[in-house]
Parts: sequence; structure tokens; C-alpha cells
Amino acid sequence: MLLPIIIVGQNVIQAANDARAEADHETTAIHRLTIEVHSINEGQTRILQQLQANQGP
Repeated sequence: MLLPIIIVGQNVIQAANDARAEADHETTAIHRLTIEVHSINEGQTRILQQLQANQGP
């Protein structure tokens, strides 16, 4: 009688672990994209500053 209860409990725990792993993966992917966008933005800012400096007054 306890075996089905244990199996159900393990399935519930595994489902929660799978959901947590998926959320962690999505969070990591979003973080990587944010870093990449920030890096691109910094590069564009440097280019704009150089263009402004070359234009003079």
C-alpha cells in the first residue's frame, strides 16, 4: 500500500525538479542575452562618442 504513495511522491518531486531546472535554464539564457545587449550598447555608445568628437563644434 505504501509503494504507490511513494511512487506518486517521487513523481511530484521529479516534476517540481524539472520545472525548477527549466526556469533556471530560462533565467540563465535571459541573463546571457542581457549581457550581450549591454555589450552591444556600450560599443554603440563608444562609436557615437567618437563621431561626436570628430564633428567638432
